[in-house]
Amino acid sequence: APKPRTTSFPQPLPRHAPPPQRERHETSTRNQPAGGLESLHAPVDDPRLPSKREIHEENMQMLKGMSPEEVMEMKREMEQQLDPELLALLSKRSAAKRAAAASSGGKVGVAA
Repeated sequence: APKPRTTSFPQPLPRHAPPPQRERHETSTRNQPAGGLESLHAPVDDPRLPSKREIHEENMQMLKGMSPEEVMEMKREMEQQLDPELLALLSKRSAAKRAAAASSGGKVGVAA
């Protein structure tokens, strides 16, 4: 009888064999947000979360304390963390908005 091959590569399954069952793993809570998974789906007006205005004010204060060079460096760092396809989509949308604003005299999205 032929000797069975041993290898670390996956071997094809016989055609009559059912697909293997995947192991179930317990979910880890290590990387969950402080409020638990429910905070990921919290309503926008959830009092546990800062308001859009609070976030905006905090961001503006941070920007006021930075030099233009620091702002550009932070922008580059953030862009490196984004998915390249998402970054391309955002750049394309931004260019389209700028073109629309230029052709309409700066009035984007305003109905006549």
